[in-house]
Amino acid sequence: MKKTELDFDFTVHRADLQEKIYKEIHSLTYQEQIEYYQSLIVQSSLGKFWQSLQEQNNQI
Repeated sequence: MKKTELDFDFTVHRADLQEKIYKEIHSLTYQEQIEYYQSLIVQSSLGKFWQSLQEQNNQI
């Protein structure tokens, strides 16, 4: 198997993203934080999957 060298520091990238999210949500209430994450999920590539789970949950 060929090994690919990447010029990318995942740890730094993760820390930057965590800091960005913290700045966006640190003043939100718990419920607002949940809504924030739910809106990100809906906008992501997993949005349709998330929506189908929500619909199944509502039918129970």
